[in-house]
Amino acid sequence: MTILLLALLGGCSFPFGKDKNQYCQGKNIPFPNPQDIKSLTLGEQAIAESGVVAQGSTVGYAFQAEVGQKLNYETNSNICIRIYNPNRQLVDGDPFLKEDRYMLQVYVPKGKTTFDLKMNLSISSSSHFQTQAEPQQLVYNIKSLPQLKSSDRLNVIVTQLVNLAAKQGKPTDALSITLIDVNSGEVAGYQPQRLRYPASIVKLFWMVAIYAQLEAGIWQSETEFASDLNQMIYQSDNQGASRILDQITGATSGSRLTGDEYEIWLDKRQQINRFFQAAGYQGININQKTFPIPYLKDYGERPTGRDAQIRGNTEPPIRNKISTEQAARLMYEIVQGEAVSQEYSNLMKQKLTRDLRREVWEKIDINQEFNPILGFLGESLSAPSLLTNIEFLSKAGWTKNTRQEVAYIASKDGSFAYILAVFAEDKSYAEDFQIFPQFSRLVYERMKNSSF
Repeated sequence: MTILLLALLGGCSFPFGKDKNQYCQGKNIPFPNPQDIKSLTLGEQAIAESGVVAQGSTVGYAFQAEVGQKLNYETNSNICIRIYNPNRQLVDGDPFLKEDRYMLQVYVPKGKTTFDLKMNLSISSSSHFQTQAEPQQLVYNIKSLPQLKSSDRLNVIVTQLVNLAAKQGKPTDALSITLIDVNSGEVAGYQPQRLRYPASIVKLFWMVAIYAQLEAGIWQSETEFASDLNQMIYQSDNQGASRILDQITGATSGSRLTGDEYEIWLDKRQQINRFFQAAGYQGININQKTFPIPYLKDYGERPTGRDAQIRGNTEPPIRNKISTEQAARLMYEIVQGEAVSQEYSNLMKQKLTRDLRREVWEKIDINQEFNPILGFLGESLSAPSLLTNIEFLSKAGWTKNTRQEVAYIASKDGSFAYILAVFAEDKSYAEDFQIFPQFSRLVYERMKNSSF
């Protein structure tokens, strides 16, 4: 017997393909009367039930489920199914995130039908959910902003960067900069709170979120997501990143959804925003995947289906948004050993460390994979005379219309350490492979010389 997975609830369970969402879009679906709710003891062995359901009445099956179990069902009947928790809230059953008593509701939006239904519970293949912790309740552990002091000294450097861009004819309104002196706790910026499209900078935030889940016990081991995480951070790979966001939120890509199905999916995808927003990252939006994603096939070249739905019907569409202040803050908390925990901050620092040796990064074909050094902040720091005394961590992003990076640059003797975040939302920056290296070298020369 083939058991079909109930992946999204609020939808229906009959073989009509794309028409099922429309079919199950009934409003004011009544909750079953107590006498119409049958108590079941579900386990791995499938239980068969049958009955009659008509418009205006529903049938329910109550059952106990443990954390990490998923609900499976099989039916050839034209019925719709929803799952409720004891508070009568719609929930997802793949897997259940809390040990509780749930109720499966069977209904039809019109007419009357006889149905046959087979149900069972099994352990989810996503074994990391076998815990009482619920991902949507997690909040980033650093709740308050870093206590950094505004600095005239650093503001001089930031102004020099803006002037450099203006001198080259670049639009400075499209530019945001944040500069933090890690040793002194000082900060300066140019439009640092302006929310901008972050491109692959978003992957830095997803890395922190999945390590927070690991710390909370939602995952049993990093090996469960290590391959995708490494692809996402080391190569800025969109396929690995897509799977990481799926694993964090449980809201996968696919065809468009409607009604309750879409609302449940959207709430799950919004978990990643709430994780950071509750910790002071105001206005941040990081719930959208980065494209293209080849393995998604029909959905992979650009946002389509539910990945397009989440962008709204506005022009311009809703997109990911991060400020340089937020990117610099997160990098600051990582290098300070505060993000998630000292242990996981250290792991993240290792993954963000870039090899500045020219013989390494010059071999990367930008037509085949992302080169995080060429045209970015690390390129002008790759001279052999500098390599022996520089620690360089970064995450960069690049599209045909934008260029962005957040980097931590420090001397190995501890004499200077700073974070530079630069976001540029204009094609002139995207096409210029010299401007970011020029920014970086200017800041480096100023920061290593504290007497300027």
